[in-house]
Amino acid sequence: MRRARPAQQAKLGDNQYKAHELTFAGELITCGHCGAPITGEAITKKSTGKVYTYYRCSQYKRIAGHPSIRLTEAEVETQVLDLFHRIRQLEPIRALFQDALRDFARSEREQSRHAADDIQRQLTLLPKQQDQLLNLRLAGEIDTELFGRKGMELRDRIATLDSQLQAAETDRAQQAVVAAKVFELSQGLEQQWLVSKYAEKRQILELVCLNFRLENVSLVAEMRKPFDMLAEGQFVSSSRGDKI
Repeated sequence: MRRARPAQQAKLGDNQYKAHELTFAGELITCGHCGAPITGEAITKKSTGKVYTYYRCSQYKRIAGHPSIRLTEAEVETQVLDLFHRIRQLEPIRALFQDALRDFARSEREQSRHAADDIQRQLTLLPKQQDQLLNLRLAGEIDTELFGRKGMELRDRIATLDSQLQAAETDRAQQAVVAAKVFELSQGLEQQWLVSKYAEKRQILELVCLNFRLENVSLVAEMRKPFDMLAEGQFVSSSRGDKI
């Protein structure tokens, strides 16, 4: 996801309103027509002093035939909340999904244990190979150069296996824990969004989606896993016997 450019600004009366503080500006969304960033502008109505925020393609005036579409912040936010609503599951499905995540965690821990056992077996063989290499050198059967090169290879192999052992013991199990936390978070996104400020909202969007584009007046999101599966209702069918 492309980051905001702090230099971008939109005039707000006599003040300056930084465009990167607008929730959906800062290159968060691209135009489905030309691929340019969607920019935001905050306009103050002189008669009331009320601020209205709009979003449009940054290049629509420069490209012939480009649609002149401008959405209010409320219109964009409504579509984002609809996306979060589609992620939220009914209680029976949530229970099934959580059961499946627990099964997944158990499976991952078992696979991690087998992987760790295999790596540990390899590690027990390497000191013996180091001893054999030293004995060959002491017996004069290999020269100093070969001894040094093979010794380095064995030390590198030990370091690599040590690293793999730590990963096997933690990474896969942690992935299952993270998946459970992500799912729990996903079920309260609408409520969290409504009480969040700019920075928190941007974090939520980056957590849930890879990118956004504006197709005419519709916000199209490419979602991260497992949010995409939840939004598309794929777990409903998978809960009938298929895998997650």
